[in-house]
Amino acid sequence: MFLEEALTGFIYTHAEEDAYFKGRSEVSMDLLRIVKKLTRGLEVRVRTYKDWTDAILMGYSVFRELKEHRAGFVCVDMEKQTLVFEPHPSFLT
Repeated sequence: MFLEEALTGFIYTHAEEDAYFKGRSEVSMDLLRIVKKLTRGLEVRVRTYKDWTDAILMGYSVFRELKEHRAGFVCVDMEKQTLVFEPHPSFLT
């Protein structure tokens, strides 16, 4: 649990320094290598650099939407492995 919190904080620090990865299609290889090293003893150790890149970019895309709209829904589809933000209807007017 502590490692997961540390990893989240570490990635957040990088995201914060890089406009929360806005407009990015890649994450630095240095960041990905550290993530892989930190997770080698965890269940997610089997995830590839591409998996981590997709997860980080998708997560921060939703994070940016939440920051902008302040209210809405985060929809998770475990089968399709997607994460999407939907603004709350009352905030669209």
